[in-house]
Amino acid sequence: MAVRGKVYNVTSWIAKHPGGVDTIVLNGGRDATQLFEAYHPTRVYSMLNQYYVGEISADAENPDFPPMSNFYLTLKQKVENYFIDNKLNPRPVNEMLARTLFLMSVVFAFHYLSIVTTVTFFRVLCAAIVGFACALLSFMPVHEGSHASTSNSPLGWRLLGAVHDFVNGASFYTWLHQHFLGHHPFTNVTTGDHVHDALDPDVYTNDPDIRRIKPHQTWYNRYTVQQYYVPMLYGLLGIKYRINDLMIMFVLKTNGHIWLTPPNTWHLTMFVLGKLVFLSYRIIIPAYYIGLGSTLLAFVVADLVTSYVLAFVFQVNHVVSVAKWPTVDKQTGRVNMDWAELQLNTTMDYGHGSYWTTVLSGALNYQVVHHLFPYISQLHYPALALIVKQHCKEHGMPYHVQPNFWCALKEHIHYLAVMGHGHSDF
Repeated sequence: MAVRGKVYNVTSWIAKHPGGVDTIVLNGGRDATQLFEAYHPTRVYSMLNQYYVGEISADAENPDFPPMSNFYLTLKQKVENYFIDNKLNPRPVNEMLARTLFLMSVVFAFHYLSIVTTVTFFRVLCAAIVGFACALLSFMPVHEGSHASTSNSPLGWRLLGAVHDFVNGASFYTWLHQHFLGHHPFTNVTTGDHVHDALDPDVYTNDPDIRRIKPHQTWYNRYTVQQYYVPMLYGLLGIKYRINDLMIMFVLKTNGHIWLTPPNTWHLTMFVLGKLVFLSYRIIIPAYYIGLGSTLLAFVVADLVTSYVLAFVFQVNHVVSVAKWPTVDKQTGRVNMDWAELQLNTTMDYGHGSYWTTVLSGALNYQVVHHLFPYISQLHYPALALIVKQHCKEHGMPYHVQPNFWCALKEHIHYLAVMGHGHSDF
């Protein structure tokens, strides 16, 4: 893998990596600069020297960033000192494990109730609760597992991720490519072209596309009403992801600009078994007892709730007017801001200080903190946000925060309306 233009062969060290095998193998053959620098304290950088094998002049696939700024280096040190001084574990286990077991109990208990009840209203209500709990599982154990931010156990991260496969029916492995390898290193970064332009898979668009979210996207007449139809289409997110799983794994072998690392036995097994178990417990078994019609009703309600909760919570962080769309300099192949500055300029928070907003969003209301320190558990974000905001103030850096989720959602809908009318700037 490459870091800052230098190539390192770490094959002999993979089994010793504290972050597990997966995080190394997924970065094999790639430029791992942003992830390496975000996940590691500066004191370990020199360890790479013993694995040095050569250099590359440029990465033909993805852009690079300027070296870490003094802003980010000093912020990293402050955060490291916070955990040392307070004798805290950045990856606590017990509370997240308790939340996971509770939410899985809710999913299966209310799924069972949706089967045994004979009252349609209660079937729909139980299905809605199942859908909401599935969304929270995505925000909590699945998200934490994708960033290795709960416990220090690589097997634990895999098991947390498997919740996505078995309970939600969506692949954790393809999610790692979209989120860990794509969204975090290249948040909102585009090539500036009209077609297939986003390096961030979360905001990858075609020309034409269902929605217009980037200033340089070609405008079409239908976008003038996208603030009305796009939010409704977010309900299809669950179906979209499951179809994409199959296409990415077996056909396309890529998620936007992020090519698929061939899965090992574990991940391929989780992929296949996850789909089979999900199909069995959500469709086949219920249909045997209550018929296909009632089963599909419960499935659709649960999936709509899961999809809407996930879509809106993710969209209000990055697809808003204050979030920038950095482009790659075609001459230098570089994004002309350092990676930490990118995170501050492409992200918006909301609802700081609200316990329930933090819990129900998986602390994604502290998205800036999450992007700057993805290896730290969401349980620490409220405390770290105070450090980050003060540091930003001292260095004259932006930190965008809305008072609550509803203000953030309103901002997202407003942004869709503005972009839908062909505007390119604010």
